[in-house]
Amino acid sequence: AGAIGSRICLELDAAGLRLVLVDLNAEALRALAAKLSRPPLCIAGDLCDRALLQSLPERLRAECGGCDLLVNNVGIVSTTPFEQAEPAQIERELNINLMVPTLLTRVLLPLLSASGQGRVITIASMAAIMPLAESAVYSASKFALRGLMLSLALRKPQTGVHFALVNPSSVDTPMLRYEAVNGGSPLNFLGEPIPPERVAVTVRALLQGDALERCVPASEGWSAKLALLLPNLLPRLLPRFNRSGERGRERYIAAQKLQRPARPT
Repeated sequence: AGAIGSRICLELDAAGLRLVLVDLNAEALRALAAKLSRPPLCIAGDLCDRALLQSLPERLRAECGGCDLLVNNVGIVSTTPFEQAEPAQIERELNINLMVPTLLTRVLLPLLSASGQGRVITIASMAAIMPLAESAVYSASKFALRGLMLSLALRKPQTGVHFALVNPSSVDTPMLRYEAVNGGSPLNFLGEPIPPERVAVTVRALLQGDALERCVPASEGWSAKLALLLPNLLPRLLPRFNRSGERGRERYIAAQKLQRPARPT
């Protein structure tokens, strides 16, 4: 029911799909459901709760007759420097960003295989390709998620399920606004943040075809992949990128009329 997820739901609803929505926020789910053309199945709960996770296949089988598509769209970010982060904070970020989509994919895989046309589309991040010093755990979780989904894509002959990834650059969401004023990576602001609708349109496009990965925008995906061809140069290149990103951050903060948190005196 967040910025990207709700736009994906509207796009898939327009494509004719019946949706199952899962979110922590029951009120936001109800508001989103009211915008859809056909009533969705709404499940308010925390997918970190293993009992909820394990209950989903039987519920989908009983109430929907199966499952043809899973869209993994979940993520939190911490801007606390890694050396200052508490272990519990690190574990929570990894759990939500990596373990939830991993385990959700696993428990729904039998239903997706049985559908004969199953697809999994996972929203990762450009941080799955380009490391972010200021959000090291977030970047690590997305690197791992990308590796998992590309690996599972190679198992299509065994599972019959097609896997695809969407790697957005910075998206204009509440999470990005938080990062803008709380020490997030300057690399998020090298280009103009994209609207959530661009991610949603890409998800809809991946309902057909054999593409395994799309970067949005594509130009930033190629730039990130090229930079990682020579990782030993990153320490020399990043200061220049960061200076440009900081200028972009200031423009974004001004355009969004954001307020930086007050510094302790």
